[in-house]
Amino acid sequence: MKVITVVLVALYVAGWVEAAEEEQCVSCLKVRVGRPLVVRDGSNEDGLDTKFYVIKTLDGQYRGYSSGGGRARVITGPAAWSMGWSANSVMEAGASGSASECGVWINSPIALRGEFVAAVHHEQACDYINGGQTHKSMGVSFSYDGVSWVNPVTIIASSVGPRLGQQTGEGDCSLVRAPGSSHLYIYCLRALRWDTIVARAPVSSYMSPGSWKKFSRGQWGSPGVYGDADSLGVVGHSVGYLRPHKMVFLLDLDPWFGGAKMSLSSDYVNFKLLSDPLIPFSESNWNRERIGQKSDLVAYVGVVNYAEGGNNVDGAGWGITYTYIPHGGRMRDKFLVYQDVSVEKAVGKKSSVGLALTRWENKLNGKFRTTTFPVVDRDEYLEGGRVAYVLTRRPALVESVELEECRNTYDIGEYLLTGGGDCAGTWHERLGTVGWLYKKRQSNTVPVYRCYSSIRQAHFASNNSDCDGIGEIEYLLGYGMKD
Repeated sequence: MKVITVVLVALYVAGWVEAAEEEQCVSCLKVRVGRPLVVRDGSNEDGLDTKFYVIKTLDGQYRGYSSGGGRARVITGPAAWSMGWSANSVMEAGASGSASECGVWINSPIALRGEFVAAVHHEQACDYINGGQTHKSMGVSFSYDGVSWVNPVTIIASSVGPRLGQQTGEGDCSLVRAPGSSHLYIYCLRALRWDTIVARAPVSSYMSPGSWKKFSRGQWGSPGVYGDADSLGVVGHSVGYLRPHKMVFLLDLDPWFGGAKMSLSSDYVNFKLLSDPLIPFSESNWNRERIGQKSDLVAYVGVVNYAEGGNNVDGAGWGITYTYIPHGGRMRDKFLVYQDVSVEKAVGKKSSVGLALTRWENKLNGKFRTTTFPVVDRDEYLEGGRVAYVLTRRPALVESVELEECRNTYDIGEYLLTGGGDCAGTWHERLGTVGWLYKKRQSNTVPVYRCYSSIRQAHFASNNSDCDGIGEIEYLLGYGMKD
């Protein structure tokens, strides 16, 4: 009888461990990222200067928060993606000498017990032209309607004060609460060390500064204000919660990693990095006057649940948000972009990230653009559908093709795709790497052909050998993922 009991216990424990590993298995995830959709033209306005989050009110409206120029603004629309409406101020910078004398930024508002709670980023002692000098701290506020917010109280602050010519303090934080959790968690950037820290507070007392405790020396005991904190070993302070997998995730924009990276944890403090970027990019220089003609800029990544608002998400029905400045754009040329994300268990326990390569048709001249980049002049284009999913990083041990998008220097409306480094010498300028294709056919892949329409005098890509009846094949670019 003892033997049977021991065997049953062993089987139970093994099953429990396997189930726990399934929940935590970052390398088992299949991630697909959809086409980028421009939902707001923020050109020549002060907003879009922080990560963009959305809430859903009880009357079914959606409110998104666009901060900048020292104040926080709200945009109200009938859907989470309908953010082209006017932005109205809801919070102003504080008095001279206060923690928010340089401005306030509303981050990651979430629904909580019939009200909304938001992290509020503060800055003081700022002299931005002097090495970006500023000192950051974090407050928390609540609202019943998402428009009228109480004055924020400071809950996160560093014991290290302002320094000339440097960014200091702790800020840029985002809130998250797992379903049914008794605590709110806040993830922040520690500016001097450029690392991520975390604190938490009971849901019942989040407006009390003394309730917030930083994770320090392996425990939740260090005061949120002036207390020390452990580095989490990852960088990422935009946050969401993946409900099917019971994991919190952090997002960060890292050109050295190769793009937007995602780290996941089942215990709030130990994170594993998804091996591939969600979207690829290799530059993140804010000096637009110097490099504006040579690159685009992705900034301030956030999370949006399209149906519910907030940052608790399922396997699909959500996306990342970010501020985008296109190739050739200046700081004033800002756009808000949404990009669908789906996450599921990968077959064969091998992680993969696929990014939608989408064909667009210009309504004015009939030309095409096949890209993974945001199409900022979207009113001029019709979405023509996905050609394939491209890889977001060069794969190891498999031959691949780096896919570049080029724009004709004599005919600005004419775009084409080519292998890495081939834009030069074709009277085209390089816009950037849209992703990677397999050089040879793999399982679950489709061919990606470069085609040309002599009637429209336009290049485009197709996964059909007849070029969808629009033109003729020039050559095979490679193979992309089918789904």
